[in-house]
Amino acid sequence: MSNRWIRDTSLSAKAKGIFAYLLTLPDNWDLHITELLTHFTNGEKSIRNGIRELTKKGYIHCVVLRKDNKISGNEYFLIQDPQNQKQDVQNRHVENEVLLNTNIPNTDNNINTLVDLIAKYRSPIEVLNNLTGRNFKFDNRTVLSNIKARVKDGSPIEEICEVIKFICKKRMGTEFEMYLRPSTVFNKTKYGNYLEEYKYLTNRQKCGTVTSGVLKDLN
Repeated sequence: MSNRWIRDTSLSAKAKGIFAYLLTLPDNWDLHITELLTHFTNGEKSIRNGIRELTKKGYIHCVVLRKDNKISGNEYFLIQDPQNQKQDVQNRHVENEVLLNTNIPNTDNNINTLVDLIAKYRSPIEVLNNLTGRNFKFDNRTVLSNIKARVKDGSPIEEICEVIKFICKKRMGTEFEMYLRPSTVFNKTKYGNYLEEYKYLTNRQKCGTVTSGVLKDLN
């Protein structure tokens, strides 16, 4: 665990105190700003300024969360050594002023790679969560890598999201609903099958031969 942040003379004592406290939180811990205030003598404005200071200095990295094309909150990554590529990282999730530790493991030599993966490839997971009512994590590097691979195969993120919507509409409420999970839907073979079916029916719809996924009676 790096202690560079403790020796950083550019950080105020307030910012260091906030950062130190956040690092002590256990996994899956919810912390409201109002609760955070009870652990300090500083006022709310001061605490928020401390968080902004940590963000500006690179000790906190913020990723904007979106749900149904609307901002639903922010996801914060605590980075103990912004200058070092091999860093110990913990994840904190802020939604409606809630700080949440979701325990992202440090599996990358360069933590910025993991942060970038989440920022770029989380949308399909969000769609899957919204449609299934599940809470699949955004920090699974294998899942993120699979989504990245599907993009590399030629499917833009927007298309992947549409395929997920398509397959969820088809599978929800059936015996196959249990297979609506990241390890399955983003798998190269499975996704390839879903994509082929999606494109086939989409093209048929454009030709006016399909309505709601059912072939029209052309007679």
